[in-house]
Parts: sequence; structure tokens; C-alpha cells
Amino acid sequence: MKIVLLLVTLSINCYLLVRKKDLASKEFLPTLSYIALFLALFFGAIAAIFGDVALDKAVELGFNSNRLESHQELAQITLLMMFLLAVWQGVYRWNNKTFNVATNWSYLAICIATSAALLITAYLGGELVYSYGVNVKNVSTQI
Repeated sequence: MKIVLLLVTLSINCYLLVRKKDLASKEFLPTLSYIALFLALFFGAIAAIFGDVALDKAVELGFNSNRLESHQELAQITLLMMFLLAVWQGVYRWNNKTFNVATNWSYLAICIATSAALLITAYLGGELVYSYGVNVKNVSTQI
């Protein structure tokens, strides 16, 4: 869910920049983008909580913690990036300020980096489950 929501945010922001609109305005599309970002952050936090439980269980079962911790660290960085984007836009919206051209493009660049980090995190998580069988297969069958 968080992947779709963050990609919705990114898509709306790209559209708004092409149309030369302010990403921090309180119009419909910037607000929709902001709500999608907050929902992505919310679902990301839930995923992090359950992911932490799954990591502990996997380590307890004997799975190698290096791959698990790499996934966890990237997920935490991604969540922090989403949080910073939400705070950045929220401060501007709260104070009725507008993003200038440079701020719009900077915000979009960080949004792209956050989306890329989220997709890589998701790939690594899928790899843990589907390639290595973390919390699915017996430890004796892991690579």
C-alpha cells in the first residue's frame, strides 16, 4: 500500500511541476499528494513495526541477520525520508508559504530518491522471502 501511495505522490508532484504549480499550495492536487504521502508514512510505520517482529523471529530461527538488517536499515532510512518530506511540506502549508521553483525541484528530487529507496527496500524484502525463504522455509534450506 505504501508503495502505491508514494508513487501516487510522486506522480502528482511530477504533473504539478510540469504544469508549473506550487507543490505546497492548498489546492486539490497538492493536498491529495500530501495526504497520500502521510498515508504512505503511516503504512510504512506499521510495516516497520511488523518487520521488526519478523526480523526478531527470523534471527531466533537461525536465519543470517546480515541480509535482514540491511533490509531493515534501508527501510528505516526510507521511512525517515518520507517523514522529512511530510514535515517539509507541512511546515510550508502550515505557514501558508509557497515553494519557489528551486524548492519545488528540490522537493521532487528527494521524492524521487525516496521512491527509489522504497522500491529497492521492497525488492530486498521480496528477495528475503522468495529467494531465501525467510520465515517461510526451514533454516536448513536457506542459502
